Amino acid sequence: MKKHILAIIMTLLCLTMMLALVACGDETNGTEECAEHTFGEWKIIKPTNCIMDGKRSRECTVCHFEETEDVPASGHQYGEWEVVVVGTCMRDGESERICSVCDHTDKAVSKANGHDWNDYVTVDATCTEEGSKSRSCKNCSETESETLEPKGHDWNDEVTVDSTCAKEGSISRSCKNCSEVESEPIEKKPHNWTQDGIGWDDEPFYEAPTCTTEGFSGRVCLECGEEDVTELSVIPHEMGAWVVPEGVTCETGGTITRSCKMCGKETEEQNVEPGEHVNVVVKDAVAPTFEADGTTGTTVCEACGTTLKQSFKLPKLSNLANKDNLSVPQGEVWGSFEKKVEYLFDGNKETCPKSPKGLYYTLSFELDKNAYVSSIMVACNGKGTSYDQWSSSNIEDVLYGIVKINIICYNGDEVVKMQEFDTTNLTEVNMQVNANVNRVDIQATATNDTRYGGAYIWEIGVYGTVRVTPCDEIGEHNWSDWETVRTAACSQEGLVDGLETRTCSVCYDTEEKVLPASHSWGDWNIEGLTCATGGTKTKTCASCGLVESETVEAGGHLNIVIEGAKDPTFEADGSTGTEKCLACGEVINEAKVITKYENIASSATVTTNSGCWVVKDNLAALTDGNKEYGTGGSHNEGSYNIEFAFDGNKSIKKLVITVNGKGSTAAGKFDAVTNNNYKVEVNMKSADGTVVHNQAYQSGDVTEIVIEPTADVSTITLTVHSGWDNQIAVWEVEAITGGDIVE
Repeated sequence: MKKHILAIIMTLLCLTMMLALVACGDETNGTEECAEHTFGEWKIIKPTNCIMDGKRSRECTVCHFEETEDVPASGHQYGEWEVVVVGTCMRDGESERICSVCDHTDKAVSKANGHDWNDYVTVDATCTEEGSKSRSCKNCSETESETLEPKGHDWNDEVTVDSTCAKEGSISRSCKNCSEVESEPIEKKPHNWTQDGIGWDDEPFYEAPTCTTEGFSGRVCLECGEEDVTELSVIPHEMGAWVVPEGVTCETGGTITRSCKMCGKETEEQNVEPGEHVNVVVKDAVAPTFEADGTTGTTVCEACGTTLKQSFKLPKLSNLANKDNLSVPQGEVWGSFEKKVEYLFDGNKETCPKSPKGLYYTLSFELDKNAYVSSIMVACNGKGTSYDQWSSSNIEDVLYGIVKINIICYNGDEVVKMQEFDTTNLTEVNMQVNANVNRVDIQATATNDTRYGGAYIWEIGVYGTVRVTPCDEIGEHNWSDWETVRTAACSQEGLVDGLETRTCSVCYDTEEKVLPASHSWGDWNIEGLTCATGGTKTKTCASCGLVESETVEAGGHLNIVIEGAKDPTFEADGSTGTEKCLACGEVINEAKVITKYENIASSATVTTNSGCWVVKDNLAALTDGNKEYGTGGSHNEGSYNIEFAFDGNKSIKKLVITVNGKGSTAAGKFDAVTNNNYKVEVNMKSADGTVVHNQAYQSGDVTEIVIEPTADVSTITLTVHSGWDNQIAVWEVEAITGGDIVE
């Protein structure tokens, strides 16, 4: 700023001097110039600066001649260069300097020349790991690198170690450049076993079990020498005939014994009551075969020689499946296969259609109603098509012909036995039945892709006989013990009921008993919950781990139980129990009394219908606890009535009538006899005459009739019809009331 002020002052001085010279010139105007001027000092006319020229002048002191000349610009007076932006390999630099006279700034740029790289440094890749190459700049810290892909293994040729029956073999190879080894096992070869029970050099390798000691059966591999030994369990004792001691007869009874025929140590005793047979045996029993009939054998008492049951023939077994009774019920169908069955009957064979995946067909065999089926055989040859299932039906042998077969045996509408099988190619399944069957259904479905599965060729055998057995005649079965077919179980997927069956050893009829399954729930887990806040409580099944949850709203109860509940009896009242919450202790419902039971069949009047004879004197209402007894009878196909009349309608919960059939073997004497067929009619009415219950019951020797009325009752009438020479002598009648909750 000072420099600018100085320049202005100098300019003003120059102008002043020029004005003075002009004035002087005017005074000397017209004078002649000097031959040689005598100049004075130079005077600034126009000042100069760093970039602009100036002017100056001088005047002759004699003649006042003025001489002027240009004064060139002095140029900037720069200081040292200073770096403003430091340059790098990839970025321009910048410097500047400042004029000390006018403060002008001069700038200079140094251009970036790029990196000056050092040579690459290389880390080689291996077979499995990456490598790299990198370099750095000589002038800065910049680096750059490049990944080298793994080279991969360079394998040597495979080396094979053959397997034996004792150890696995292998196929392996190693890398030429590293230690990597790749190996695949080869399964052991099968053992070259001797036959069961045969050891080295065809020597026996077997010891038979007895009824007291275990045995074994072994075999030896002829290649490696390994031994395979199977333990043979102790076999059951084979009990001999009953030994009847002297003095023991069928009339006197007594204790008989028998011992094992093999060991002689195991013994059994049986106490025979007087009048029973002491040594019952079955003689000459022969099982039927496909070639010959069998026989049940004769049941006799060897002690007294009495024949207890005659032998009857068991017809020889046959294949009950034949083309005359084969049908294919219409169900889900696929293509034309389901509706077309070619009957190529050849002995026990039937040719049937295929079963594609997810669909099924049923082969149904209708049998004689008395057919006894011993077993069922089904052979399935899995075949399929190697062409598109929609454009071709060519049948070829292919793998994976996996089929699911379900065999169901019926006797009437009742399922006698059912079993499911999963089969593979050329697989035979067998199901033991041993029961009377009138229809066999064989359902089939493929379990994999229809293009590669199915079942086309079947060999079906329903083996058995057609017969009428003594059980059909006398109505008595000789049941075996209940055998568990399926154990009741619970799982997180659901409940599976158990199933037991038993078989009659005479006619092979079977009975089933379902054992309901249930979860074993633990207590509710209410940890951290209160009835006020509510929440989700859980309980867990101790058997299968299934967790069940229940949400309780706030203000609800978390753990409601009933304490002190008990059923009423004839002697004492019962109780509904106290309903309370164990979580908060609140009593929700107080206990209420349930009135005790009472038998109100306390009086009876007897009327006799026409054409019958009744021992009136012996028929009486004898109250004894909860029972009413009447003695008397209806004779020669007649009938009589027993009537119970109540004072107004009564709330009868249950009517129980026990009828003991007896007959007359002598005048006025009642004894138990067989075939005492009779009918009992039960008529129940309310006070206004409305029929509450009216039904007839056909009786056997001992029958219990239980009726639960749907309305209050005023009168109960029992009408008894007897057969010829038979009578109804002893009754037990209960008209039970009570069991009411007292509010």
